[in-house]
Amino acid sequence: MVLGITGRYCAGKSAVSEVVTGWGWHCIDVDSLGHQALVDKHDEVLQLFGRGLDDGAGGIDRKRLGAIVFANRTALRYLESILHPAMVAMVDHELHQRADQDVAINAALLYPMGLAERCDRVVWVKAGFCRRFRRARRRDGISLLEMLRRELAQKRIDPQFYPVNVDIVTVENRGEQATLERRLRDIIT
Repeated sequence: MVLGITGRYCAGKSAVSEVVTGWGWHCIDVDSLGHQALVDKHDEVLQLFGRGLDDGAGGIDRKRLGAIVFANRTALRYLESILHPAMVAMVDHELHQRADQDVAINAALLYPMGLAERCDRVVWVKAGFCRRFRRARRRDGISLLEMLRRELAQKRIDPQFYPVNVDIVTVENRGEQATLERRLRDIIT
């Protein structure tokens, strides 16, 4: 089975991934693949966004790049046009390598990247804005303005915008691990 895990920023996609990983599933973290794609596409990104994003160690300052793309929708689309094809190819490679295993794809942009088409079922993880903002402050130290920018950047990731023929199940993540596990077990088995 291939399970898609998606939802808005800080909704709890990683918590869901941890649960299914604990059950023996292989989890593809598309955000991590994005980090690898950023390394692989280093020169293209710097050419488009400027050498000032070089972190001095041969990488890209992701925080500065994020500030640019989350403040400018056009810049975000350019970055996605560079990184997403590479990331999708990496997902496809892992799915091929793990064809005999249950796999979860953890991706906020599961639908926009066309990855939902590879899934047998999708879990849409949701949490209220205030809960997600508290998680974002704790985890990433971002401001309310930055959170609102990310919300705007993600406004079209919801499944209803993409006509893909796959079962979609919504799970609310309120931070209660036992409840989350019980709900996921009902969905997956």
